[in-house]
Amino acid sequence: MENFILVPAISGLVAQILNLLEALKADPARQPNFKDWIYWLPYLIGPILGGFAGYYSFHDNPNSFTTTLGVQVGISAPLLLRGLAATIPTPQRN
Repeated sequence: MENFILVPAISGLVAQILNLLEALKADPARQPNFKDWIYWLPYLIGPILGGFAGYYSFHDNPNSFTTTLGVQVGISAPLLLRGLAATIPTPQRN
């Protein structure tokens, strides 16, 4: 596998692992349900998004790829999607 896909994919996983470490430090009453498969879905989607962002960013010109830039692209892809999802307004119920 190409480095411009692999490095961002691993970085996308690292971003999710940082979220896991924060969840483990939370109070037991505020911790997520680790047995629910929905909780683990971002750990699959994060590396896929990171790898896709790396491919999309560097497939035309692999010479522009650096490891630092690949890590930045891989980490920012899942975080950007999470930020965009947080801006979607929730419907108000009366």
